[in-house]
Amino acid sequence: MSRVAERSSGVASRIARHRALPAVVGAIAVWVSVAIIGDGSVFGTLRSGATVGAFVALTGLGQLFVIAAGNGNIDLSVPYVLTLSAYVASGLVNGNNAAVVPAALAVAGIGALIGAVNATLILVLELPPIVGTLAVGFVVETIYLEVSPHVQGNVGSFVGTVATGGVSGVPYMAIIAIVLAGLVSLVLTRSWFGRQVLALGQSRPAAELAGIRSGLVTFATYVICAVSASLTGFLLAGYVGGASPDIGASYQLGSIAVVVLGGCLIAGGVANAPGVLAASLFITLLVTLTDLIHVSAGVQQIIEGGIIVLLLSTVGKERVRVT
Repeated sequence: MSRVAERSSGVASRIARHRALPAVVGAIAVWVSVAIIGDGSVFGTLRSGATVGAFVALTGLGQLFVIAAGNGNIDLSVPYVLTLSAYVASGLVNGNNAAVVPAALAVAGIGALIGAVNATLILVLELPPIVGTLAVGFVVETIYLEVSPHVQGNVGSFVGTVATGGVSGVPYMAIIAIVLAGLVSLVLTRSWFGRQVLALGQSRPAAELAGIRSGLVTFATYVICAVSASLTGFLLAGYVGGASPDIGASYQLGSIAVVVLGGCLIAGGVANAPGVLAASLFITLLVTLTDLIHVSAGVQQIIEGGIIVLLLSTVGKERVRVT
């Protein structure tokens, strides 16, 4: 009996120390609050939150690779890549489901190209990541603002069904996000590439002394992040029924917020893919709650930013010990 109690105590202790616990608790608390203040549809609230939150999670999981690599890496071009991809996908598919796969490959290629440009500016020209990725984002914004008047199509009914539908009450997007988070977790914790990413975040000099090619690994993380954003834009265009200039506006802060709220270190070296899922649901339901109590979009961003600052003030100085 003592062994059972000891094991139970150990499990409880691990749960209490888990980095994603604040996001999980926050998501549950906000979920209950939304259900009480809203129409009382507990599972309806969860389904809608899981669907919308999945889009945030997809961009967050891409951002996770960049941030986990440390050295101040961050990608602020995410919303612009997402928006451009939504326009390109809508124009290429134009309601024709047979064109979905070629369009998906095309937007993934665009994302990879933009990610490569981001990494080149940072690694070759040695621009700070915030400056380099934001500059690329502004260029991408100019491109989609120029092409937007000429794009009238949509991404087709198939993508629309994936983005809005579900099976047995579980949204397809939630399933996609959960599966992807599982794959990302495996890559970061079990693969050689993932271990290199985390090693860079823990100590770049030590990683380089161990033979890790920091430039190549960093380059790959930016490509992964941009491809994730581009494919999210494709799916998001199916959810909202097309592309618009502001379709990705909330994903710049959102993709970073869910990484931080999910228990990952902004300094790098620690990654928590399941935590990104929980944080995405928390952020989404929090926006729903503020809408219900008639809080403006500006105040919503202040609340979201305040939560991030609060977390960074408590864990932002934490460092990974390399032994």
